[in-house]
Amino acid sequence: DVRLPGEKGCRLRATTRGRRAWNRHKPDGSEGPEGWLGLTGNLLPCHYSVQSVASDTQYEISLPGLGSVSGGGVSHVETNYGVSFPRGWCYLQTGSFELGQGSLVVTGGRFAIGPISPMSWIVCLRVPGLEWDFRSTDLGTKFLHSFSASNTCLSLNGTAPGGRSIEISAHAAKGTFAEEDVWIPTVEGFRNKPGCAETFSAEIKIVARRKGKLAGAWRVPMSVLEFGGEFLTT
Repeated sequence: DVRLPGEKGCRLRATTRGRRAWNRHKPDGSEGPEGWLGLTGNLLPCHYSVQSVASDTQYEISLPGLGSVSGGGVSHVETNYGVSFPRGWCYLQTGSFELGQGSLVVTGGRFAIGPISPMSWIVCLRVPGLEWDFRSTDLGTKFLHSFSASNTCLSLNGTAPGGRSIEISAHAAKGTFAEEDVWIPTVEGFRNKPGCAETFSAEIKIVARRKGKLAGAWRVPMSVLEFGGEFLTT
């Protein structure tokens, strides 16, 4: 139940059910997006945890002068914790395909790992019959990427052991991004210069292959696309 301070009458009420863990074979949450790197403790200044890749959700939104609207959908529930966000990052998320059974999460950025800040990617694709993870930190996984905040687009191709490959592209109209950059945690405190820019109206195209053969292809509208930190200047 969320009420916005300073915005009298604005309210969001939502109920989620049916948590789907990152790894359905480990519903206790012992495996998450960081993979083996999550065992390194304080080596990472920013940790990433996903509580549910897709939970059934019922919601009601009330806006002053406009009334209320209610409905159902799918929620992705995650959190970051630690000292500060990475120097720069991109983020994609959608859960509105395969009749609510499909979910995609993509995060990439200059993540500090000890004394270095390599470009790292994490991709999570969940659809019936496919439960695929791609991580830069996993042996044998490789990525090719291009992105531009000024052109509001991102392209990512990944390959992993076992002949798995994924092609992802995302684009959104510039006018769909929020007018003010979102505030983010930094080592100097919360700031929005630079912060992050995000839209919930991106279109994502996904192509998954196994040993060169098509495993699935999807075109998903109304998705999240975000650029943050130093990547806002790309």
